[in-house]
Amino acid sequence: MTYIGSVVRLGALERRADLNERVGCVLGVQQNSGRVPVQLLPAEEKVLLKMENITVLSWGETHGLSPEAKSAAEQHFAKTERPRPAERLSPDDRARAVRIGLYGEHEGKMAWGDFCRDVKARNGGDYPGDWYELVIRRGLFPESTRQDVFSVEGVDGLLAFGR
Repeated sequence: MTYIGSVVRLGALERRADLNERVGCVLGVQQNSGRVPVQLLPAEEKVLLKMENITVLSWGETHGLSPEAKSAAEQHFAKTERPRPAERLSPDDRARAVRIGLYGEHEGKMAWGDFCRDVKARNGGDYPGDWYELVIRRGLFPESTRQDVFSVEGVDGLLAFGR
């Protein structure tokens, strides 16, 4: 799920392979065509892209970008305010989490990883305030049989590593 203003990395484009690894900013919601309008950064061309051709970046995330894409993303982030984390996980995200299952129990680890990245991207790189209670303490997953290992890592808080 992407939101207006999200910074995205473009990839797996066949007809416009020259745009792969570029970054852009989402301009609107998904169209009936199944495509999302994206403004390439720095402010250039506007394109309509399929969801599978974009990856949402967390605010400030530039790791793994080409030098040109990194520079464009950093310039964009410098002009925007870091989003504040939500206090609560949205109803849509709660439903998505339950559908995917704890750490991907139902739909796989890739789906869980995508979900976590989406949540963090919308919250300035952080999880919402109720994440610990709903996910780590299994508030959304009381029936889960998953056994996972947890550790605390500095100011980033509690990180979960599935087996």
